[in-house]
Amino acid sequence: MGPELRALSDRTDATLREIVRMAVARLEPADVELAVEDAYALVDGLALHAVIGSSSPETMQRVLRATLSKLTHSGA
Repeated sequence: MGPELRALSDRTDATLREIVRMAVARLEPADVELAVEDAYALVDGLALHAVIGSSSPETMQRVLRATLSKLTHSGA
């Protein structure tokens, strides 16, 4: 990967991680860092599914909502 593409990838990763952090922090989980990593891994995986077309948008929404609901109700 060239330096320009690497820089874009790093900025995109940092921005997505910050968006996930803000969303997860609002849920007030017991372990914010673990919850952020869990949610980020899920969002990252869902993004790949979107690119390759292996999951429908509706399925991806259901998975994300279910995971965020678990964080909210478990205090993870």
